[in-house]
Amino acid sequence: MVSAVAEFAQAAAPPGLRMAADGAQALLEQFGGSPLLAQGKINVISLEAIARRLGPKWKLRSELVHEHAQRSLGAQLGAQALVQQISDTDYVVAQPEAPRAAAQLMCLNCLRGILMHFLGEAPLAELTLHEVTRIDADGIYGRPVDFAQAETQELLERGTAAPPPERARRAMDTWTPFVTSTGVRVALAATLEPVVLLKTSNRIGYRIAVRVHHQTTFAALTRREHERLSTGDLERIDFGSIARGLDRLRSLRAASKPPALILPVSYVTVQSRSGRATLISLLRRARAFVDVGLICEIAGVESAPPATLAEAIASLRPFAQHVIGRLSDIQRDDGRHLVGAGLDGISGRSPMFADDADFSHCASGFAKANGRVGKALFLYQVQDMFRGRMAGALGVTHVTLAPQRLRARLADDEPR
Repeated sequence: MVSAVAEFAQAAAPPGLRMAADGAQALLEQFGGSPLLAQGKINVISLEAIARRLGPKWKLRSELVHEHAQRSLGAQLGAQALVQQISDTDYVVAQPEAPRAAAQLMCLNCLRGILMHFLGEAPLAELTLHEVTRIDADGIYGRPVDFAQAETQELLERGTAAPPPERARRAMDTWTPFVTSTGVRVALAATLEPVVLLKTSNRIGYRIAVRVHHQTTFAALTRREHERLSTGDLERIDFGSIARGLDRLRSLRAASKPPALILPVSYVTVQSRSGRATLISLLRRARAFVDVGLICEIAGVESAPPATLAEAIASLRPFAQHVIGRLSDIQRDDGRHLVGAGLDGISGRSPMFADDADFSHCASGFAKANGRVGKALFLYQVQDMFRGRMAGALGVTHVTLAPQRLRARLADDEPR
């Protein structure tokens, strides 16, 4: 099947792109006389960047990519949007309820999220979106949409449109992106990872997973860059992480609240007097998003003195049902010195292992080293549930599964 954005217009086509589609006739019948066409509310999203990176492996991976793309587009664009696959790499999206530029910006943000999921990055040059200008029996004709222009036009639309309800208009994250104390402009990408209780195989809620990256290149901050961040920088990242996670949870529009939500926060932020009031305010707001309670996850506990960590844990107790500690590297660090500090458990990311025996050895070491700190042991981004059950047999109590990416990439705020 021909990629819709790969075929350029010939002499018979109007200026711009001609996008060939096997289902052009069906689309013509569906949208030929639709006012959405004239209003610029029909767009084509291309996954060509993923197909190009995969090369010969695209045929093997395309089904997985399309499953995720359909799920993401449906969740983020809402029930009013019509999403239809028209080629091996392309989707037509019609959004009758959204203004033209807002619809295009939503499509671009969805595409960026899909590329981040599979490629670990989403350069602006790879965000390929076309506004459909004409449909006939031969194909779909359109013009490319520029991200910066869509953002500018969307701001103009918001300025002339009636203000939406306060809850829908305002995002909770007012802290990021920002320029760090070292002069680096950083941004966050937040996702919600379902957390599985291995004893019952039931989901108990979500974990907010955040990736800190350079705003212009989308490259993750390195460990050295992360270590150079000031206390104020870490506070903004923590507050933005929680706020973005809550924004994501709100956008799910689920019929019921999840039982629990794991919120990341740095040890230095909990210790900071200047940031404590903001943190407490966010925790109070977060409690309204869950049915049972919050789990606060303190990062950086491997270097925390037990006595001061105990004070930090006590300050979170009025707002969180449980408090756990996060290890940066489970193969290098452990929490044995924190026994008695008051933690309810320990968490860490599972390294990527090709061999089950290597994974089993790592999970066993994690459980043995940290089992006495607290009852709960969380192992994040395990490759699959087969390995999740292996970890459960070794003492791990909860897992999240690794995103199905082409390369192993970090998905939270832990530096490389």
